[in-house]
Amino acid sequence: MQILATLFDLAKKAERIRTLEEQSFSPDFWNDGRAAQKVMQEATRLKKERDDFVRLSARVDDAAGLIELAEMDETLGDQVQKELDALESDLTAQE
Repeated sequence: MQILATLFDLAKKAERIRTLEEQSFSPDFWNDGRAAQKVMQEATRLKKERDDFVRLSARVDDAAGLIELAEMDETLGDQVQKELDALESDLTAQE
């Protein structure tokens, strides 16, 4: 998962989210509504990307568990393949 975290630049995104949130706490932040809106939109986009990664990470963990079960029960092979295909598709969409 560390490779995926690096791929998604999670550390950079987390730092940028913190920076944007700090800006939004400034007393004069809302004086320029257009600029404030851009800041908030960027923060929302970055949070969505972060949350998408967390969900994808959980699905990878679940797939790993399913693979372990499939090693004991060959009837799960099709289900494992479907999940791996879906994960690959979702990962590609995130890039």
